[in-house]
Amino acid sequence: MVQSVHNETPALVQKFQQNTEVFNLLGYEVSIPKATGAYVSIRNEFQQLAQEAWNRMSWNFDTQYRSLDDLVCYGEDDADDIFDSACEYAINLLRSKGVYNINMNRFIEVSLGYIGYWETNFDDIQEELANALGNASTSAEVSRIKSEIFKDPETKRILCMSVYFDVFFFHRAVIECLNDSELLKIAESYTSSEQEEAMIIYSNIMNGSVRNEDLGRMIIEILKKYPFELDFYELALKYTSEEVHYGLIDYARYFNMPIDELIQNLHTDAENRERLADFFGEFTVELENRLQYNNLFQSIKFELPEDPIRAIQKVFFSLQNESIISYVFLLQGDLDERAAKKLENVKGSYAPIQDENPILLFDNTAFGSAKDGFLITDQRIYVHNMLEKEWSSDLQEIQEMYLSDNLMYIDGKSVGINLISSKDRDDFYEFVELLLFVLKYNDRIGINNRYLDYNWTPSAEQSMNYEVMGTVSTTSNWVMNTDEVIEDIKNRVLGIRNVDIRKYVFIENENEKVIKKFQNALESYANLEFDERPVVLFDNTVFGSAKDGCLITNRRIYIHNMLQKPVSIDIRSIISVELKDTDLLINQYAVGINMISSSDRAEFKAHMEDYINRLK
Repeated sequence: MVQSVHNETPALVQKFQQNTEVFNLLGYEVSIPKATGAYVSIRNEFQQLAQEAWNRMSWNFDTQYRSLDDLVCYGEDDADDIFDSACEYAINLLRSKGVYNINMNRFIEVSLGYIGYWETNFDDIQEELANALGNASTSAEVSRIKSEIFKDPETKRILCMSVYFDVFFFHRAVIECLNDSELLKIAESYTSSEQEEAMIIYSNIMNGSVRNEDLGRMIIEILKKYPFELDFYELALKYTSEEVHYGLIDYARYFNMPIDELIQNLHTDAENRERLADFFGEFTVELENRLQYNNLFQSIKFELPEDPIRAIQKVFFSLQNESIISYVFLLQGDLDERAAKKLENVKGSYAPIQDENPILLFDNTAFGSAKDGFLITDQRIYVHNMLEKEWSSDLQEIQEMYLSDNLMYIDGKSVGINLISSKDRDDFYEFVELLLFVLKYNDRIGINNRYLDYNWTPSAEQSMNYEVMGTVSTTSNWVMNTDEVIEDIKNRVLGIRNVDIRKYVFIENENEKVIKKFQNALESYANLEFDERPVVLFDNTVFGSAKDGCLITNRRIYIHNMLQKPVSIDIRSIISVELKDTDLLINQYAVGINMISSSDRAEFKAHMEDYINRLK
């Protein structure tokens, strides 16, 4: 609450100052009783413990639990270990303040009125499992149900959140014990009702319901009622001048809120918006309004000015799954034979492109002819739906898009996408919308502007310009890999010290067995072009045939997993290499690596990423 002390007697002023902390908050004098400081200190300690508990449970999911059976078997014991550590911390804290009549059992008894999130949610997951298994008719269905529950991100999030809240609310039990001891009286400040009231005021501010003349007073009000919400500080920073931020910073630090990090993020955000405005010019606001509900655009919009093609590639490869892998092609660099054939069919069927550069092709045919579907170039979109007349539109003329069932509509004209699975259509639509409107408002990602022309070697002056723009880091990204690079990679393979990894990674002509492995890979799944050179082979087979695994050449990586179709990826299009369970994900394409032990997979991933980056 705002305090004024100017009319008080000197004795009262001195007493007031001794028992309060006073902050100049955005031009208002705000006092906080020093007794509140004790509550804040204890609350902050347990908030930090709670975050450590979340991290520990998250680590268990990432490294210890490999299945739902592991979670059910070990999860409860792991949570108990976390809670025991937090209880011991609480008891030691009480003893440091002179409270000695509390042991583990007594503290848990006091805590029961404040916790229980873990027990409830863990029981719910087991109940969900029991209900699902009761309806399963085969062992395969049982395995599928277990896998779905375990891999659902909500399972991990809910359980991590549960241990967080249980550990955090131990602070209320500590305060109860302190008050019962009568050694230290701490009134719990900032109740849930105050938090709710602050959120209501905040919502009214955000939706424009608060008058301008009341805005400053209401910002102060929400910060006083509940100073533990970072959004409130962000609001205060945005709606007030920098001259009055110093008191706000001190106030936030008092409550252990990461105000410095928030300020840095806001500055970075402002810089990013300036770069975005430079990139899209007068169309920036229009583009942001048009794509305000497009999650894919929101995820990469600040990356676009730095390297637009890499940003587009990143979001495209993040969507890779069976239906997109089979029917959607980002046309860049040297096309493989399959994509090149489809493009020729499209040109001959419904897209007579001239002085245009193809960027995305969607094949909406069951047998792969690509004579139905659409083609996006740097200038137009060409569309052909089965049994309908083909049509095309200049990208600059596109105004509206929306999705309805298995059809997209562009300015009222339909685009069939029925071969994209229903669960993937929203994401696919968002990608097409993103691509069309970014192309419309900025033509610098077209191939005509050399972003995708990998056969072009820039002059020294051009190279310098593109390095400044963030498109390339060195001219080596634009020319053929040298013999020295390939030789360096081969030496790196030979220098792998981990013998368990080295058993499955090879270079050409090491010995007769390895020569046979390369021959098997080439005959089985890697159809190299005449100018490709094999560099590294990973053999993911039990008996060493190398018919499953991957082959890295100077231009592509070829992938074959057991019982799956082969896949090839242009080395220069690779933007992500990640681990997920027994797979190495390259642009979200899975490379089975079950022959590599779990403890060695991170190192294996690092080796593979190193080879790919050197060849790009």
